[in-house]
Amino acid sequence: YVFHIIPHHKGTTTMAPSSSSIVIRCLYRSLQRAAKPFVSGKDAQVMTSLLHRESIVDQADWHALFPPQDPKDEATTTTTTTTTTEEAKDTRNQMENFILQSMPSHLLLFRKLVQEVVTGGEGRAMMVFPTQVTDADRLRRLIRREFEGGEDSYSKLFDENTRKQVAFSGLRELNKKLAWAESMGILSSSETIRANAKEHAAKNVHRLDLDPDSFLRTGCFLVAHPLQTGYFSKTVIVLLDHTKGTNSGGTYGLIINKGGKQSLQEALRSDSLPDSIRDAFGDHPMREGGPVHVALQLLHRNSKAEDNELGIGGIELPMILDDDDDGATTHSTNESINFRGDIGRAAEVVISEKKDKDDFVFFAGASCWSPGQLEGEIKRGFWFPCRAPPSMAFAGSCDHDDLWISMMSAIGEDEAVLANLAQSAETNINADPCDRPPME
Repeated sequence: YVFHIIPHHKGTTTMAPSSSSIVIRCLYRSLQRAAKPFVSGKDAQVMTSLLHRESIVDQADWHALFPPQDPKDEATTTTTTTTTTEEAKDTRNQMENFILQSMPSHLLLFRKLVQEVVTGGEGRAMMVFPTQVTDADRLRRLIRREFEGGEDSYSKLFDENTRKQVAFSGLRELNKKLAWAESMGILSSSETIRANAKEHAAKNVHRLDLDPDSFLRTGCFLVAHPLQTGYFSKTVIVLLDHTKGTNSGGTYGLIINKGGKQSLQEALRSDSLPDSIRDAFGDHPMREGGPVHVALQLLHRNSKAEDNELGIGGIELPMILDDDDDGATTHSTNESINFRGDIGRAAEVVISEKKDKDDFVFFAGASCWSPGQLEGEIKRGFWFPCRAPPSMAFAGSCDHDDLWISMMSAIGEDEAVLANLAQSAETNINADPCDRPPME
């Protein structure tokens, strides 16, 4: 802490706390108290998952602004070293001025610390699932380190006023997330949610390894992080195609739990549909497959014998098995779920009553990623990969009302708690990313 020397009545001097040191001490104690629910107790992993961010700190820019220094280098006093050091200082000052002109110093430091809390270092994760929180005590250690100003402290690179602003920002964000959890009654009801998680979990759903290279393939399911907002909020996606490599076609899938509000003939111009398709499927509901406008998407179910007999065609959707290391294999069942196929032929078999129209599901739009894009989103924490029965993709539901919450419950009990809390994520200002600047 910061102290100053004042005269003592007996002619000696003693150390008395300055007003600045009192503020710093109060901030430290307040931060440690506010951090307690995030580092200890049964809900620590859930609470830590609420700490998410929206901005990426570019490591190259950070190290250009504050280059790592070897203490041994500073002891060298030769003329050459002095000249080099002065040049480095000039370069650093120019970079510092450039960056700080566009970003206040307290915001730069705060974003750097939020990054470490979320990722554990210099990772690019924007949010994490509770299952991924392996070191909840990280927040407490970071607070202590920054106040002590040790060798690993980032705060020591900034002036005292900046450090105070950052401490106040941290206190604000921790209290906002705590207020959010309390307003939703999560801290008082988490035990009940956990007790019901197994009952509400989707059957035969299991989480996969978080390394994208090990699971991204046809048949993989993606569950949206509870704090993901926008179009993909609370969605479940099944992947229909994925090819690796920068020169590949990327990834293509369908959202399976977004019910459409229009029928097939309402979504498509009725006069553009062939008579057979309009007669067979005109009043059939359409689902939303994604934001990318593509040709009409089809999923259909058949028995193994019907696949060859009816001639609708398509590609069978496989189920990823627990011991599947060599590629996707098909779950042993008498029913197959196929994607794509001849829609005209499908209409014919429905009109001839060889199949019921409920054996077909249509999607408007698709979800597509360029090469490497989905891998990046998974590393940033937007999706949790799972394996599940292909029939779930066709039904768009499970034994419970909400497929997304049921799949979150299957991932883990803490995920079930977080999913229930996040029902208000898009309407509660306390749910905003930690590094979003407050409204003036």
